[in-house]
Amino acid sequence: MLPIELLPYEVDNSDLFRFGSKNDGGYIIHKKTILNTKEILSFGLFNDWNFEKNFLKIKKECKVIVYDHTIDINFFKTQLRQCLIKLILFKNLSLRNIIKLFQYFDYQSFFSFPNTHIKTRIGLAKNSLDINQVFDLSNINNCLLKIDIEGDEYEVLSQITNHIDHINTLIIEFHEIDKENNLNLIKNFINFNKKLKLIHIHGNNCTGVDYKKDPKTIELTFVNSDYIPIKNYKTKKKYPIKNLDSVNCKGRLFRRKTDIKLYFETK
Repeated sequence: MLPIELLPYEVDNSDLFRFGSKNDGGYIIHKKTILNTKEILSFGLFNDWNFEKNFLKIKKECKVIVYDHTIDINFFKTQLRQCLIKLILFKNLSLRNIIKLFQYFDYQSFFSFPNTHIKTRIGLAKNSLDINQVFDLSNINNCLLKIDIEGDEYEVLSQITNHIDHINTLIIEFHEIDKENNLNLIKNFINFNKKLKLIHIHGNNCTGVDYKKDPKTIELTFVNSDYIPIKNYKTKKKYPIKNLDSVNCKGRLFRRKTDIKLYFETK
């Protein structure tokens, strides 16, 4: 079972909205986030910026700033070569694979002024930027902060606290929560930052479950209660939420992976 700290506060399903890809890369937000957000600050991009694109279709005046050191022209060249080989060998004739052939042009189109992709790693290692530095470099206020940096989130987690007043919504993916220290870091973060209210949780099935059948990776959505007031009691919902959540990884052929049911400890 997951700790009680990871049980979200009660929010009507009608106030929740999903942006992004149907599977991995889609996240749940509060609808009032759309009204409040002036900038989207994303740490981690890979080859999926559908969340940001979907958001901007509704809030056109919003701008996007993305930090990801792994995406450059060589990434798209490699992806193009792999997709072509699969098509030639008839190994993958899916629409998704065909779309990837032209993804570089979509990338170039989307990341033009005012949207920006900065090819820098987020973290504490050499040649990286931490969250304090990012906020110091940019005039960011009333932003949606989205973090998916494959385990490096723990390095900069404590720094989020310094900038809570400038964040209306935090979406963060935590990896390897089956490691006790990581889970404690998450719990401490939630307990310390009382302004941030957890409103949604989803288990990412791509990395499987631990021996307790809890997900090893979770996606969390927080809102700043100064910007988006919510009910001050925990929900009784069952997760995943039907018609709102979606499985991250489907698996192959008939070996479809299912979404992970979540269970929580009681006080």
